[in-house]
Amino acid sequence: MIAVDVQANNGVIHVIDKVILPN
Repeated sequence: MIAVDVQANNGVIHVIDKVILPN
């Protein structure tokens, strides 16, 4: 999980992270 990037870019990275890791 990309926790740091999620906080930085809660829009784009969060979507990419969910596509890679559904959890």
